[in-house]
Amino acid sequence: MGAVIGTRRAGAVRAGRAFLLPDNSLHLRAVSDALVDGARLEGWGVAPTIEVPFRLEYSDGADPELDRAVETLARTGRDQGN
Repeated sequence: MGAVIGTRRAGAVRAGRAFLLPDNSLHLRAVSDALVDGARLEGWGVAPTIEVPFRLEYSDGADPELDRAVETLARTGRDQGN
């Protein structure tokens, strides 16, 4: 199984519907839920196996999650003799 690289995600899995309001703004409302074996998935998120802190507002075009993923794949290839 491969690594999950990045930061914990929000766990936003509910289906939504958009409603146009009279002032032309958009309201997004959750309209259905996601359950697995009776457990609600909303809000759990995915925990990475390799944590890479990343704040988009301070990224200045950089993508440290992608950089780490490429580095990890390259290392995995070398470790396997590829």
